[in-house]
Amino acid sequence: RIWKMHHPCIMHASGAATLLMLGLGLAPAAHAHVSPASRISIPLATVPWLRAPVTHRSPASSHASRILAVLTTEATSPAEATQQSSRPAPELTIPGDTLETLPSHVAYTLGLTGVVGAIAVRALLAAPGPAAAWLAVALVLGDLMSGVIHWATDNYGNINTPVVGTVCAAFQGHHKAPWTITHRSFFNNVHKIAKTALPMVAVAVATLPPVGAAFVSFLLYTQLLAQELHRWSHCLPGELSPWQREVQGSGLVLSRREHLAHHQAPFDSHYSIFLGWTNRLTDRLGLYRKLEAFVYACNGVEPNCWKEEKGGSAVRELALASRQ
Repeated sequence: RIWKMHHPCIMHASGAATLLMLGLGLAPAAHAHVSPASRISIPLATVPWLRAPVTHRSPASSHASRILAVLTTEATSPAEATQQSSRPAPELTIPGDTLETLPSHVAYTLGLTGVVGAIAVRALLAAPGPAAAWLAVALVLGDLMSGVIHWATDNYGNINTPVVGTVCAAFQGHHKAPWTITHRSFFNNVHKIAKTALPMVAVAVATLPPVGAAFVSFLLYTQLLAQELHRWSHCLPGELSPWQREVQGSGLVLSRREHLAHHQAPFDSHYSIFLGWTNRLTDRLGLYRKLEAFVYACNGVEPNCWKEEKGGSAVRELALASRQ
């Protein structure tokens, strides 16, 4: 939800460790966009920047609700989908954000793509079997990784959180203006992930054998792909090219229907935004409810999905019951 509201997904892979810290109480659980009247305070540790009041997400305007209803309606044809609604103007909520495609966006994205491709080829030439196997594992783990990052940034932290504050604000804001991400180009949409991943890829190459470096590098690259597939899932059919519609409808990557199931209050499921394959497993196992209960037991911080007016209390009960 944040990935878009600012960057509907600008999942900074480099914030993976920090995301865990978010859940463990090292970040406030406030939403970045709330009305003063909707705030409720919850005592939080003694860390200074944790003292901000936890808040409910403010409901979207009636106009935004109508647009979201259109986005969640399956159109029978690209032409019909295009005619269904004219979308409102994009809403940028992160300081310094832009919808322009800058040369640096292209450079970071192509740079990471080229480096990861070269690393994968090197590994496949050195050890074809093991390299192919580990790249396949990275593909599936990348889907799960996208879900865990999405869950963490949706539910914990805010724009003031160190390192990943803009990611938290973006995901959380995404639910209020999900159409904003569709106004972005490919390079504008994914460049922040590329910029973050490049130094991490460099470390992997310097410290791991070829197959290991290929695994880590491709795992990070899946998050870039996840951000773009997330954008596709918010586009109406008529806004995608024929080949994009074919890929999206193949069942091999995140589908529009699969992701839009997440955009239902209390926004507590269907977090994976890469392939969507792991959503059924994580939701059936109650993975995120267990993680929420664990975080709450550690520091008393409630995730945002517990505070949603529609369905939040039921999610809270499920999570707490999972600890018994």
